[in-house]
Amino acid sequence: MEYRLAEPEEKKDIYEIVQDTIKKVYPRYYLMEIVDMFFEFHNEQNIGEDIENGNTYVLLENNRIIGTGTIKGNHITRVYVLTDMRLFRLRKMI
Repeated sequence: MEYRLAEPEEKKDIYEIVQDTIKKVYPRYYLMEIVDMFFEFHNEQNIGEDIENGNTYVLLENNRIIGTGTIKGNHITRVYVLTDMRLFRLRKMI
């Protein structure tokens, strides 16, 4: 596994991980109005700006982005992992 700063050309992959996770997980815990707010906040432009500012990291396994996180000062945000990787890891632990 490799953990490093995200590169601008990875913006779309990061965006897809974030949006897919919000779509699959958040409706279980939040009202749809809140889910929609997360969709809007974690848009491609915001993700791109965080990458350009050196705030976004990626976790890779076999050269595939499986997770991402953003750090701004002491604040950690936008931590997302591919849905299939979370389930895969959980099954390996059981």
